[in-house]
Amino acid sequence: MKSVFETKQCAWLQKINAATGVFISKENYTHAERISKLLWEVIAIFFIVGTLITNIPYWRYTFEKSSSTALIVCNLSMILHYFVIICRSIDMVSHKTKLRRFLETVDRILESNEYSADHNNIKREAWKIPGKILICQIFILLGSQATFFLAMPSFDKDSQSFDSVEYEIFGGYLEYVDYTNIRVQIFTVANFLLNLFMWIKIYAMDCLIYFFIVLIAKEINLLRKNFSFRQFSSPSCESFAKWTQQFESIKSFVVDFNDLFSNQIILAIFDQTLALCFTGYISAKYFTGTVVLAMATVFLNGFSQNLIYCVLGQSVVNEAEKLMSQLSSGTWSRQNMFPVCHVLLSTVKRNFTLCIGNFFTLNMEFFASVIGIVFTYFMILRQF
Repeated sequence: MKSVFETKQCAWLQKINAATGVFISKENYTHAERISKLLWEVIAIFFIVGTLITNIPYWRYTFEKSSSTALIVCNLSMILHYFVIICRSIDMVSHKTKLRRFLETVDRILESNEYSADHNNIKREAWKIPGKILICQIFILLGSQATFFLAMPSFDKDSQSFDSVEYEIFGGYLEYVDYTNIRVQIFTVANFLLNLFMWIKIYAMDCLIYFFIVLIAKEINLLRKNFSFRQFSSPSCESFAKWTQQFESIKSFVVDFNDLFSNQIILAIFDQTLALCFTGYISAKYFTGTVVLAMATVFLNGFSQNLIYCVLGQSVVNEAEKLMSQLSSGTWSRQNMFPVCHVLLSTVKRNFTLCIGNFFTLNMEFFASVIGIVFTYFMILRQF
């Protein structure tokens, strides 16, 4: 069976992620592949450093010339965003060996002879959801980038629609920087393109994580569908032994996923939660059409990313609960299966959830907590 990571979808995600310092590792690189990989790593450093450098003039304007609290808050949020991107890239680069082993585990599960037809369908279906999510996120990104150009007419001081707050937040930088200078023009275009790519590569990194979460949910669903007390007459029967072998593989898959990606998920949610807090505050404090439009697109981006993670995490919780229900429903008719099913129930309850760090579970309850934090922060800041 062809490896899931040799599909066209994954190939594109790998290429985009390569420019963040996160390249899917292989032990058997040829010399040409090693050179190509090294070049991608150099490009990774260029994109991250280049984006930071091209933002320096705007940050200098913010802290030297602007008296707008909203603008300073906005740029602090941007700096924290880049810091999180760097942390996520470093985290993935430092775990490349674990990543390679994790991918090998995924391939072993999907290439197993048991339920091979089901695994082929799972592999096809598991890419559809992350692919649709990626397309929607890119459209949201393009919309957020377009808001600056929609705001441009109100930057004309002679215009009747001119708003001083909007000008200070969005347009004052246009006077601070000499746009007739070719070097400044190159910096501006480069900054726009680099920022665009930085967001796309974050989406690509998240898309791989989405794929693994969808895969976990579908594999748990497959376990549930193939569990039958009629078929499993005793703990020692061959069919039950094969099922438990697949069960152990999925358990290891979930444990390895939590070990490898929990930091990635908590950093992503932390980043977008900060964005939700800052954009809500700016929109409330400077309530004008352009500001609200610009902040709404950023808010939508952060809200959707957190929601996607929690909805997918909840899908794993739901499948685990259905499996637990099935394991416990028929033990009264198969008393010899009761001890084994009791152990399986404990294992599912303990291991078949996606964890964020050591304290939280990725589900809709966690999403409600995030929204509660954002709302509380917003209400407190409105008092000042």
